[in-house]
Amino acid sequence: MSRHYQRLDAPHFDYQLEQIAQLPGETLRGPIAALGHDAAVCIGAAQTFGRFVERPFPAILQQDLGAPFINCGLGGVGPRFWLRPDLVTVLNKARLVVVQVMSGRSASNHLFDNAARGDLEGTLIESGERMRFEEFLTRLINTADRAEIQRVVQRTREDYARSMRQLGAALNVPTVLLWLSRRLPRYTPKWDSASGVMNTFPQLIDDAVVDDIRGSFDDYVECISDGGIPQRLWRASNSVDGAEMGEDGFLYNKYYPSPEMHALAAEMLTPACLRVTGG
Repeated sequence: MSRHYQRLDAPHFDYQLEQIAQLPGETLRGPIAALGHDAAVCIGAAQTFGRFVERPFPAILQQDLGAPFINCGLGGVGPRFWLRPDLVTVLNKARLVVVQVMSGRSASNHLFDNAARGDLEGTLIESGERMRFEEFLTRLINTADRAEIQRVVQRTREDYARSMRQLGAALNVPTVLLWLSRRLPRYTPKWDSASGVMNTFPQLIDDAVVDDIRGSFDDYVECISDGGIPQRLWRASNSVDGAEMGEDGFLYNKYYPSPEMHALAAEMLTPACLRVTGG
């Protein structure tokens, strides 16, 4: 997804994409400091990567705390992705790991298997068909009764929470869990559509899930803001994936955290990072 974002957003944003030997096959947002015990790592999805933002919160933390922060935000991934043994080994070489509360679309249930990679796509167990979670959920809403839909949502949340607890247990360095969203964790699903069930980012995750997982990390930061949204981007003739056309001929970001939200997240994370590392 990093290359996808860069291809869509150039020349308006340069994400300085890089690869490092410790994470073969993954393209990260740069510049990337040397990985070691002096470096902190921020893991998460596109919200950590910082699409449509010049200085995402890992870069702000690096400046404010005077220590290297490596941005390991990868669009579309969930907690199971980071449970890969090679990635856990890399993360456990860091001074600190900031873990974003990622979307529940990356989890599995008794009808949909996302265990292979833990990202946006999984397998419909009955047929073996590959699809995104939103498509699976839309089909379910159109064919199943309310009780079955609720059962699927609950099992998906349980699977997600289990993966997050496992991730917290696997990390033997100081950790901070970050909720970065425009909404509170608590919400009431609207059961007639996939978007109504999932709500805004982090999709499907509610206060019960957060309460279940936050104790697996050393500290918890809840950053809730819609400052800077909608964010005006650049003049265009057509919409692009992740941005909407406005009546004024400009693209607008209404989904990803704005620069103002990243600045607030860094401000709120700073004392937590100092607490868990002892300053």
